[in-house]
Amino acid sequence: ATPTRHQLMTYDALVALPSTQDHDRTELIEGVPIVSPSPTRKHQETAGRLHVLMHQALVVHPIGNVYFAPVDVRLSPTTVLQPDLLVLRTEHLARYAPEGFVDGPPDLVVEVISPFSRARDEEIKRAHYERAGVAEYWLVDPERERVTVLTLTEGRYQVVAPGTGGSTSNLIPGLVIDPKTLFAPL
Repeated sequence: ATPTRHQLMTYDALVALPSTQDHDRTELIEGVPIVSPSPTRKHQETAGRLHVLMHQALVVHPIGNVYFAPVDVRLSPTTVLQPDLLVLRTEHLARYAPEGFVDGPPDLVVEVISPFSRARDEEIKRAHYERAGVAEYWLVDPERERVTVLTLTEGRYQVVAPGTGGSTSNLIPGLVIDPKTLFAPL
């Protein structure tokens, strides 16, 4: 059943709907289902390059695994997000349930900003990830060719200034993202 104005949807109700059983791009934000359009080519290219770079760093420093969308991240019964990329440290791999969702906060989340998702990624999702305790939140903006890394410090996100070679991760040793390389034309 589709929720009414006064009825909030839960994750269990969402996955029971026939339209969500094929892993479409539906997220729940405080009980309200949000369906996103397909990502743009630039969005996909950027997410793909980031996945490769993160995977390579995790092969050298095997502290966990990187996963790409669609993966449901259940932060509460009524808030389920689908980040573009997420990292789970080895000690948190059990959060990735056999049913195909992450139950609780990932250690690192990447959102590649699209024109339709900018406000949601920069404000709404940021607040939810911060409250849930996601240690690192990356906002990757192909349009502005910018990578913003936020780390959780005393329960609040702080922007990490990029180093001389680019943006770095406090979570993944050796991971440095050079925006010139990341956003270079194919």
